[in-house]
Amino acid sequence: MKMNNSSDFDLDLFFKTDFLFLHVATAGLQVNDEIFFNSSHNDFRNLLKNISLTPFQYKLNPFLQEIISSKRETNTNFNFEFYIADFIKYAQLGLFSFDRTFINNNEDNNFHLVAYPILDDSYNMLINHIYGINLNLDYNQINNIVTGFIHDNLNRSFKWSL
Repeated sequence: MKMNNSSDFDLDLFFKTDFLFLHVATAGLQVNDEIFFNSSHNDFRNLLKNISLTPFQYKLNPFLQEIISSKRETNTNFNFEFYIADFIKYAQLGLFSFDRTFINNNEDNNFHLVAYPILDDSYNMLINHIYGINLNLDYNQINNIVTGFIHDNLNRSFKWSL
């Protein structure tokens, strides 16, 4: 019998919506069996590593310093640059990258956005590689919508059921 010991790990999970790609670091969250035993997360990570695209420019969540202030309070050796490195790596691959906010309780499912890509024509190439379709999108408009959404809705942590 398989055992779900996801709370023992900081798992990197990957999700695809119609046209957005997400990375979620679980930081010891107990995730459900359907997610824990699903190999699609590793498959998607491997796919991303093998795509040859120019790295995306990225932005950090403008509220990140405030959101992670509790991490600094509980860990005096907290290193911000080290903390954001993996999230930036995934944003440069075209993913919106999230972390669990309160790691002291492995059942708390509050997450926050850490880093996200600035979308450009490379995103069309990423979508083409993954879905086999071409989109002609106005990335300036999309980036304005994404930035507005982040400022209006993702400026704090939020609950996410995994």
